[in-house]
Amino acid sequence: MDNEELYERYQAGGRNFEGMDLRGADLSTFNLCDASLRQADLRDANLADANLCQADLKGANLRGADLRHAHLQDADLRLADLGGADLRGASLEGVDLRGANLFGTLLDKNTEMAARWRKAWGLVNRKGHGQANRLEIETQVIPEGGAWAEILIDGEPLAGPGRGVDLYQLTLTLQQGGEYWIITCSCGDTGCAGITQGVDVFRDGQNVHWVIFQPGPVRALVFDGAAYREAIKQGLDRFLQGCGQHPSQGIVPMLNYGLLERTADLDRLIEGT
Repeated sequence: MDNEELYERYQAGGRNFEGMDLRGADLSTFNLCDASLRQADLRDANLADANLCQADLKGANLRGADLRHAHLQDADLRLADLGGADLRGASLEGVDLRGANLFGTLLDKNTEMAARWRKAWGLVNRKGHGQANRLEIETQVIPEGGAWAEILIDGEPLAGPGRGVDLYQLTLTLQQGGEYWIITCSCGDTGCAGITQGVDVFRDGQNVHWVIFQPGPVRALVFDGAAYREAIKQGLDRFLQGCGQHPSQGIVPMLNYGLLERTADLDRLIEGT
């Protein structure tokens, strides 16, 4: 579809442009408010000064796109790839960026966006962020019955005292980016632990990035994708073996025991099928 045809379709009331190949298209100053561009390929597109307010850009590929001074208020940019995109001077108030790739994205002081996302952008683009972290799942078998899991990052516990980790939420991150409630209370209730924001997960090439907002301090992690998948696979195997050999008698918290009934689902997620 060329620019003129897209313009005519939009003017005629068309709003569905999902999955379209618009690589390198010159859409500067176009009005695409409320349009669905979900999963569209907009790599290197010129969207400078475009009106994309309330647009659905979920999963769109915007790598290298020119979005300078674009109007993106209340747009859905979940899972979008904004690697190398230029958002200087753009308006992103109310934008949902959960699971979006912000690695290499250009912002400036005139880019308007929520403090949460500007903080995340600053962390994933800070010097030294590219050095991979190491993830492990440690299982402690409890003699009285049951097993307890902890996620270690570079050898240090992720959740901290009084909290637990949800291994199913962790495994879901193998499927796609987004917001995941990996850190929770030992009882399994995130609210009980004072957690109101999940871990934001996104991918950039072969790397998996985390931005952890709560518990503070806000921090960013990056993992090699292959090592990340293998660590989760091995850790789940050890935990499930521990659960099976030492079934809980109600003496220890039941967090993660539902995994025993989800082994087929876990295998599918780990194998990427």
